[in-house]
Amino acid sequence: SSNVFFAKQVINNACATQAILNTVLNFPKDIAIGDDLKNFHEFVGEMDPQTRGEMLGQSDVIRQVHNSFARPSAFEFEDRLAKEDDDVYHFTAFIYKNGAIYELDGLQPGPIRLAPATSDDFRQQLVDGVQAKIQQVVAVDTAGQGQGISFALMAVTEDRVQALEEQIALLMSQEQPVGELQAQLADLQEQREAGKQENVRRRHNYIPAIIALLKALQEKGKLKGIMEASQKASEAKREAAANKKK
Repeated sequence: SSNVFFAKQVINNACATQAILNTVLNFPKDIAIGDDLKNFHEFVGEMDPQTRGEMLGQSDVIRQVHNSFARPSAFEFEDRLAKEDDDVYHFTAFIYKNGAIYELDGLQPGPIRLAPATSDDFRQQLVDGVQAKIQQVVAVDTAGQGQGISFALMAVTEDRVQALEEQIALLMSQEQPVGELQAQLADLQEQREAGKQENVRRRHNYIPAIIALLKALQEKGKLKGIMEASQKASEAKREAAANKKK
């Protein structure tokens, strides 16, 4: 559908960024996407999904933001093209638009129309679509490991902190009690602050410190012993796990 924005994934390890962009760029009038994404959306609007994906990979702004959240490694955003087996850990978007539920999987050639929907039942239709996708993924697991496949579900929603602040302000203007909402707001703000700190730690590049530590251990002749002890501990854990299965 020309009314459904979809960019094909052509860049490796970018499926999360791809899913987020394929979601928010379908609602540029409902979501404050900022000037950079607005300009990108207008620029690629008439392009086909493949070309949109290529333009996404060439966007300096999107690349910089993506890489700022990536775990430190020797690989960059543009290292190699995406392949069909890149969906081992994969993000797929599901949206309600134009009276239908669509699956936006960057590894597919285009958006997939799953079912018709209305403003009254689109939430249930979205749930049904996600459940069907999970069952499909488990069913094609020919290695018989389907029971161990994990799934995580995330939603693009309004800012809960901002929504609570607006709700509290409205109730206060009406001289209504707001104690419970203020407690919820305080909890959310605390969670958000903890999340920011965790994100800083996750994004920090510890690799130089680790390499320096390994070099120091090697110079002192302790590295080999530590590695052997670690290997023995790992083997013991594997044996213990195998015994439990028996």
